[in-house]
Amino acid sequence: MMTEFVTGQVPGVVVSAVAHEAPVVTVNGKPARLVVVDENNQIVADGPEVAREVRAVAVNSFRQALIGQGHIRVTGKLGASA
Repeated sequence: MMTEFVTGQVPGVVVSAVAHEAPVVTVNGKPARLVVVDENNQIVADGPEVAREVRAVAVNSFRQALIGQGHIRVTGKLGASA
C-alpha cells in the first residue's frame, strides 16, 4: 500500500497538478506563480518556465521509478536547451 504525501500545509496556497500540464498555484483562490528565490531573497526565476521545470523533473523522476531506474535525485536546469 502506497502512502500519499500530506498536502495543504501552506495556509491559503493550493498547488494543483495534472500529469500532462505544468502545476497551477493559487493563493486564497487567486492566481499565483512559482518562483525560485536565492539565499539573498532575490527572485532568480519565475513564471510558467519554473512551473514547467518542476513538472518535467517530477514526471521524469516518476517515470524512472516506474521502469526500475528509481534514481534518488532527478535535476533540471532552467534555461537549458533540451
